[in-house]
Amino acid sequence: MKFISALFAFLMLLTALAVGGLLYAKKDIEAKADKKSSDFVATLEENPGVLDEQTLLLNATRYAFLTFQSDKVQNEIYADLGPYITAESLPAPLRTDPYAFDLLYPGESSDKAAANFLLSLLKEQDIKAELWTVITPNASKDVVIASNEQGMYRMLDPSSGIVPMYENQVVIGPYAARFMLMDHKDVEAVFIKLDENADLSFYEGFEHAMISPPNLPLYISVAAPVFEEPIVLGSIDGDSADVALASSDLDLTPFLDYLGRKHGDNVQRSIYFTDAAKVTLTLAQPYDADVASANLEPTVDGNTLVFEVPEGEPLVFIDKADAFIPVDQIIIEQL
Repeated sequence: MKFISALFAFLMLLTALAVGGLLYAKKDIEAKADKKSSDFVATLEENPGVLDEQTLLLNATRYAFLTFQSDKVQNEIYADLGPYITAESLPAPLRTDPYAFDLLYPGESSDKAAANFLLSLLKEQDIKAELWTVITPNASKDVVIASNEQGMYRMLDPSSGIVPMYENQVVIGPYAARFMLMDHKDVEAVFIKLDENADLSFYEGFEHAMISPPNLPLYISVAAPVFEEPIVLGSIDGDSADVALASSDLDLTPFLDYLGRKHGDNVQRSIYFTDAAKVTLTLAQPYDADVASANLEPTVDGNTLVFEVPEGEPLVFIDKADAFIPVDQIIIEQL
């Protein structure tokens, strides 16, 4: 009986310590996150009414970028505890705000965490803004799109410290920026660095970008020709970059260089052919049906998939898991 009483007391002590630890972590992390936001608001209060809206947007984006460039880890004790202290299964009084945790420990989600931070800064200033997904042939990220009553979009990228501008004077939206690049403008002339450490690398190839407002899927539909001679996209070299380049050169989408989920779960890709077609995909890694499949069953031989596509029917890729397999080469020929 004494043993049971002691065990019960020990378990109660552990529970009290756990609850105390969760409360302390919640208070500590959220207080530090609030300070980061209030520090920016304080800079505005020093010069009330002086900043026009565009200057405010630029300053807020720069502030968010610098915030995530320095002092990312406030306390190593919490660094690996995110899944536990922000879990939805915890009672609200004990659960740390996931946004606050991401702000202090951005990790791999730094682009989304920085975007969420900027979003909160703008909403405090009554500026309408939301998160959009932007996908280029090489990467994807979340950016902030601010809008005004006239429906004008302004794109802000706090994780890279970049904004697109027209003639280095007016902040513009992603569609206008993409059009300028398609009109052969230099990347450096369209996307402006807000700090010397800002990173332009994401915007190489932005003329091919796919842009999605919140919660809307991105449908990529390709019309591919079928000729007497096979069309060969890329070479067998273990690299998918030449597949994206070759398909882009033929005015197809560059987003054919992978199977699976490379850019999030809102991308849906379909290829329509001008005639019945045989499509041979050679992968850079072994095929895994748990990562990706298609509406048509392929013949699988090692790293090679062969699809026989009837006339009038598309080839639709079905992404299953948060992983992807690079495509080393694509051959399209008459069936």
